Amino acid sequence: MVHEDPIANFRNYYEIAGSLGASNSEEESVFVRLFTHSLIGKAKDWYRDKHVAVDQLEHVEYKFINFFYPQSKVHDTNTAITGAT
Repeated sequence: MVHEDPIANFRNYYEIAGSLGASNSEEESVFVRLFTHSLIGKAKDWYRDKHVAVDQLEHVEYKFINFFYPQSKVHDTNTAITGAT
């Protein structure tokens, strides 16, 4: 479903969190603190169940996207688009 796209989730999250007007030096800290509040449903369950440490948003983003959109799914999608096997 569209609202379950992990990449779109981060795109929207960065857009909303970026509108807070935090300075460049504060931005990472603000983004990290607000991240858990952007999650709903399966994503919130993932965060709670995995006890993901939110120290650097880049690490959380990597874990989140790899859990909800693993490389095997990327390969399957690319194969479906290109028709390659």
